[in-house]
Amino acid sequence: MNGNFVGDPLEKELVRASGWVLNMGDDGFMHATPPHSMKGIASGKYTILRHFDFAAEKLRAASLIKRPTGEIVYVVKGSPEAIVRLSKKESIPDNLSQQLTMLGRRGYRVIALAYCVCTQLEERLMSSNQEEIEGYDGGVTYLGLAFLSSRLKNDTKSTMETLHKANIYTNMITGDHVFTAVAVARDCGLVIETKKIFIIDTDPITNELQVHSSDGNIALISDICMDANTVIDVEASCELTVGMLIHHLTEGNIQFVDTQLAMTGLGLQRLKELWGTSVASLVRKCQVFARMKPKDKKMIVEMLMQGSARRLSNMPSLDCSVGGWSQSSSVDTSGALLDKTEVIEPKLKAYKVIFCGDGANDMAALKASTVGVSLCDAETSVAAPVTSRLQTPGAVIEVIREGRASLITAYVLVNFNIMYAVIQLFMTCQLYALGLAVGDYMYLIQDLMYTLVLGICITLSSATTVLSVEVPPVRFFTSHLVMKLFSQLICFPTFQLITLAALNTQSWYVRFETDGEPLTETLSIEASALSTLALAQLMIASVASTIDEPYRKPWYKNEYHVGALLIQGVFVSYQLISRENRFTRNVLEVEPLPYSFCGIMVGIILCNCFVSGLLARLADCFK
Repeated sequence: MNGNFVGDPLEKELVRASGWVLNMGDDGFMHATPPHSMKGIASGKYTILRHFDFAAEKLRAASLIKRPTGEIVYVVKGSPEAIVRLSKKESIPDNLSQQLTMLGRRGYRVIALAYCVCTQLEERLMSSNQEEIEGYDGGVTYLGLAFLSSRLKNDTKSTMETLHKANIYTNMITGDHVFTAVAVARDCGLVIETKKIFIIDTDPITNELQVHSSDGNIALISDICMDANTVIDVEASCELTVGMLIHHLTEGNIQFVDTQLAMTGLGLQRLKELWGTSVASLVRKCQVFARMKPKDKKMIVEMLMQGSARRLSNMPSLDCSVGGWSQSSSVDTSGALLDKTEVIEPKLKAYKVIFCGDGANDMAALKASTVGVSLCDAETSVAAPVTSRLQTPGAVIEVIREGRASLITAYVLVNFNIMYAVIQLFMTCQLYALGLAVGDYMYLIQDLMYTLVLGICITLSSATTVLSVEVPPVRFFTSHLVMKLFSQLICFPTFQLITLAALNTQSWYVRFETDGEPLTETLSIEASALSTLALAQLMIASVASTIDEPYRKPWYKNEYHVGALLIQGVFVSYQLISRENRFTRNVLEVEPLPYSFCGIMVGIILCNCFVSGLLARLADCFK
């Protein structure tokens, strides 16, 4: 469009690398000119007769193209494994496997290319499906490999470091080649470069499970770190099988000190066929999952989210003495055969999973995860509840930080609202006991000017910049939160009683007595003292109820909260020391207090602050 390529970034890079030049012709159609190196290929209008979109099940995309000469060509690109299966054997180079391994270890994303010149009539090709077209001429001809460098985003390494420091388990689930995935995982710090990596895969010919190291060698028994009490009746130089690995994982005999695991999609499917849900114990030990289809990604997420502790029967077992599978018996840790076919699946903890994806292949996993984070505004944004504008892995850190802060803020608001209700309820009950009514403006000031404003300010506290190892409580009724709440619920009414007791000690004080109908009068010394104290207690409650670090910044770093407390403090001071006037009588509905008692009230409020702060600190000991 206007001389620029428009479309998928991968497709644009492939076109640029091919050397072909695309221009809009005079006939209104796109014309293509091949590079000078491709002699004998005509320039002109290339018509796309049919296009087969990439499908995760097929691992390839293809197009049926009509050249300017009228010749029809079928071109296909996809994963090397899929293209090799389709290609004629004589067209596949002998060193292809070595090339793929080399490119994968360098972290390149590898795509295989193939084609065939169709000899069938156009009408037949238009009515045939993709598999039929690929089989008409004995298969496609292998062309070569296109490899792209997939550079890490700037914040990827720092994101991995932050997650690891916060003790958050991380892994990679990708559709790329396993060696590419391992190389990228090492670059970003997902796996430790100095540790061995075992890859669980299937043999391309026999489809049998196998374990090999990232250097391509078959894994041996001596490569894994066993518990000191474990006895294995096999040679240390024997081949390590997946069955043996799973068996010792379920028994808890393997210590993953110097080893890490990677798994391919075919390996996962074969494991699922043989071991059912027991494979979940192995999945949780893997750091890298490669060549995964959408359903595989979803399966991994579900395995991580589901805990289990059940007895499984009719499961294939193994014979450690030969390192293979036995369908009729199980083994103990010493390799002796046992006459039983039941396997006890270990109890697995159910994780909360955040899945981060940016492609259509990630949609199933995004929906299945606890929280799905989309890194683009396209397909995945529909499936994920969270769409990041940053479009980098760092968005996960923000989701966790803000999510924890939001949860803690909800707990704080519950605490604050309960404290507010008790403060107002106890004040009202005390006034009712004296035959006094609470004025409408008293309620309005407490509810609107104090509780509502403070509640809004509490929600404006920012999340901490550091992601903590400490996890917030998953429920409200924990010892810490209960102690934090109920200690204050005792403290605030106690200081209201202390205020009334202090009034009774004053020589000038005369207890309010109603002359007429009770609960009609609102003006009294008692009402003035209790309403002023209640306003101050609401301010104290907004601080005493807060839960700050390591989830939220301290309340004194919230400028809105501090500003509200300063303004409300001025208002309380005015109400406390003001003399009788129209505003105090008609709006505040308070009687002026003697200055001597105003000093006592200030002392009571300060003592309330100190005791509430002390109780809040003591409650933190129950974390």
